[in-house]
Amino acid sequence: MELTQEQLRETFTYREDGEILWLKNRIRSRVGTIAGTYTDNRGYRMVNIKNKPYKRSQVIFKYHHGYLPEVIDHKNRIRTDDRIENLRASDSTQNARNVSLDKRNISGKTGVTWDKQRSLWSAKITVEGGCRSLGRFSSIGEARDVRREAELKYFGEYSPT
Repeated sequence: MELTQEQLRETFTYREDGEILWLKNRIRSRVGTIAGTYTDNRGYRMVNIKNKPYKRSQVIFKYHHGYLPEVIDHKNRIRTDDRIENLRASDSTQNARNVSLDKRNISGKTGVTWDKQRSLWSAKITVEGGCRSLGRFSSIGEARDVRREAELKYFGEYSPT
């Protein structure tokens, strides 16, 4: 994004609900109307500035912080929730950790699976490109707890909720 924080602040005003409003009249938009009313094919709200599309989350992040990180992560995983408190700087690895549970998952926790051969729950975690076994457990609750502790240890604030 080549636009500066100053240019963004001259063009928009930010509302606490994550909306940005135009401060200048445009061909199809008037002062005070919401900017970023359409989404791209991945579900991100988009804003056209000088005939160039930008993710609304990028505009809002730079509006507040003055820079753009490698990736902007939506903490609650809702791509249209661009409240500044829901946006955080991340890299692609951190962002990939903050994903929703796969719909085929039967354990209710990423990295926890049923080991048919041993009739036990298995917990694993991938860290620095390698898969680490966290153990096998007779209780699904224990396997989930061990996985959650490992997520907090290795991923910190980027742990899935």
